[in-house]
Amino acid sequence: MLVVEARIVRDEQRECCVGVVAQQVFAERFRAMQGGGFTSVLAAIVGQRGTGGCEVFLVVRAHQFGEMRELALVRDVRRCALHFGKFVADVAGQLQLVEPRRWQLRQLPGESQHVERFAAACSATGAFVVGVFFDGVHGRGFERESKLNTNIVTAEASSAELDRLADLSEDVIRRARAAGASQAEVSASVSSGLSVNVRMGEVETVERNRDRGFGLTVYFGQRKGSASTADLKPGSIEATLGQACAIARFTEPDPCAGLADAALMQTSFPELDLWHPWQLDVDRAIEIGREVEAAGRDHPAVTNSEGASVQCGDALGVYANSHGFVGRERGTHHSISCSLIVGKGDAMQRDGWYEYVRDAGDFPSFDSIGRKAGGRAAARLDARRLSTRECPVMFAPEVARSLVGHLVAAVSGGSLYRRASFLLDHVGKQVLPTFVGAVEQPWLPRGHASSAFDAEGVATRESALVQDGVLQRYVLGSYSARKLGLTTTGNAGGVHNLAVAAGSVDGEAADFRGMLRRMGTGLLVTELIGQGVSIITGDYSRGAAGFWIENGEVAYPVQEITIAGNLRDMFMNVQAIGTDVDPRSSILVGSILVGKMTLAGE
Repeated sequence: MLVVEARIVRDEQRECCVGVVAQQVFAERFRAMQGGGFTSVLAAIVGQRGTGGCEVFLVVRAHQFGEMRELALVRDVRRCALHFGKFVADVAGQLQLVEPRRWQLRQLPGESQHVERFAAACSATGAFVVGVFFDGVHGRGFERESKLNTNIVTAEASSAELDRLADLSEDVIRRARAAGASQAEVSASVSSGLSVNVRMGEVETVERNRDRGFGLTVYFGQRKGSASTADLKPGSIEATLGQACAIARFTEPDPCAGLADAALMQTSFPELDLWHPWQLDVDRAIEIGREVEAAGRDHPAVTNSEGASVQCGDALGVYANSHGFVGRERGTHHSISCSLIVGKGDAMQRDGWYEYVRDAGDFPSFDSIGRKAGGRAAARLDARRLSTRECPVMFAPEVARSLVGHLVAAVSGGSLYRRASFLLDHVGKQVLPTFVGAVEQPWLPRGHASSAFDAEGVATRESALVQDGVLQRYVLGSYSARKLGLTTTGNAGGVHNLAVAAGSVDGEAADFRGMLRRMGTGLLVTELIGQGVSIITGDYSRGAAGFWIENGEVAYPVQEITIAGNLRDMFMNVQAIGTDVDPRSSILVGSILVGKMTLAGE
């Protein structure tokens, strides 16, 4: 890869930047401009800057053919006359006149030493990449396509960019203290991704996202002010700081406001294996989507498709506060999904499947995702309604985690200090059968919610939430802990990989088939509908679909039913938890069998 030294030249009139980037940090299919040379591309850049609202344009040099380098822009370039004299004057220091009316980039010193620094700097200041150099011969006029890396935040540049965000955060904290704040905290993030949707073999949407975020909270004593922006330019940061300070000066004091205690800040930062960028271009994403959907549509029962989706994304984040804590995080998440339709008319049914991973290497074969989606949809054909009754209910792993989520919500600080939980004052009390245990595992490698510190910088640690069915603690951040007269549990921002152990009332753990045999006759729930859950009273009533089970085997699919109960009773009546853990979530639990619930049907 050829590189040149990075330089940024500012256009004072528009307060924009133009850069010659030192690395291929942007990727997209694009066409080379025909003829015209470098000057015509400068015109196109000016046009893109004016119409696209972009703030920074990055261009990358590629191979040299003769004396000239051609440019290509990722966005649509409309070949029209544009005035760009001021722009050319600004960047003239980067150009060398080879001969009349022919320009090229001059070779700059230090070809590789600034690569990561520049990519990070551009992203941290709000850069939006629109262009790359493309190799070509001046005046020959040809078209060619190229595929590059889709992510501006490359694996190599991520550490440098985190350092840049950290420097920005620490600088803002110093300025907040200088403005009179007794305490301050900053969260800064940059994320990017690609999403492709395919339906019936045709491309429906191709979306790229690049998001930035900067949030500042200041404390003037116990007066709190917060402000945020999605623009990391100095002017926007300065305005955000001013707004946060202004808000704090006019709010009422809150005795529980403030940073978490300095002694609780994390000092150890293990490698959690969360960073696995997927080098995926648009064409390959489309190919994968088509492969997944085609495999699902091969099922003879499938009559239509809602499409297949392929997504990849990465995120960098920094949290810093005036205790001197600076925490850096980076992670990737990728997903592939497919949703299919079977039957016709009133008999139509829909179902699908998805996979969600940190590392694209952990995906199963792409066609297996489509086949599973097709099989699940076909299994719902000829679904029936049930008569009203009471019976055992087994929640499949993909819906069982919602029950655990209700437990977490009921023991979270916000619900508790508002006295809006059916598990108020339940620490040390039995909330589940004695065989049930749930442990938070924040340092789990590749975990979907793994982190060395919480949203306040407090050190996370492995800790039991439930042991032998007894609630061991609440789920607290520093604010809710102070409201309750307790200490934070390192859960500002939520739980980190809650693992629920498999087991049963008779001590035997079973897989999915074993759980069905244990239930014998009852309802298997594979889909939940609606939000009829009250954390205040524990009342539970939700629409459901799934399968009626007889003698441990699937008898027929069911739909249009409601399952009801009270979470307090449901938790205590859990008969078994399966070994069939669904790994696609931060709540790791297998199937859950509840001894008895009410089914409302015909």
